[in-house]
Amino acid sequence: MAARFLEAVRESGNEAVLSRKALSTAVDEVNRFRPVKILRLLATWARFAANLRRARPDLAVIFASSTVIGLAAESVLVGLCRLQGVPYALYLHTDVHRRVSKAPFPLRQVLVSMFRSAAACLVLGRVFLDELAWTRPGRAFVLPNCVDGPERA
Repeated sequence: MAARFLEAVRESGNEAVLSRKALSTAVDEVNRFRPVKILRLLATWARFAANLRRARPDLAVIFASSTVIGLAAESVLVGLCRLQGVPYALYLHTDVHRRVSKAPFPLRQVLVSMFRSAAACLVLGRVFLDELAWTRPGRAFVLPNCVDGPERA
C-alpha cells in the first residue's frame, strides 16, 4: 500500500521519499512488546530525521499506527517535523482517533495537539471524516486505500 501511495504521489509530479517504520518483522509481533523493538524504534526515528534533512519535503505523510502507544511513538516524528518546519499529514487506516480521548494525561494532550496541528488528516471513509471534524474543519480528507482490487473479468 505504501508503494502504491508513493507511486501516486510521484505520478502527480511531486517528489516522495519513504521512511520505513519496521517495528514488527512478522505478523505475530504486531502489538506485542519485544525489547528489540526499542532499538527498531530508535532507528525509525533516526531514519525519519535523516530523510527530513536530506529531502526537505513540502509535506511529510505519517501513516498513523492503530494503537495509542503507536501514536505516542509517532508523536516523536511529529516533533521532528515541527523542528524542521515541515508540515505533516496523518494517514489513518483505523479508528485510533476514537481512543485519543481515553489516553492518560499528559499523553492525551500530546495526541490531541498532534491531530490539531496536522496540515491534514487522510482517512478511508466518510464516517472517519465526520469524526475528525474537531481537528480543524476543512483539513480532513477521504483517501481510499491505495491497494489494487482483484481483477474483474
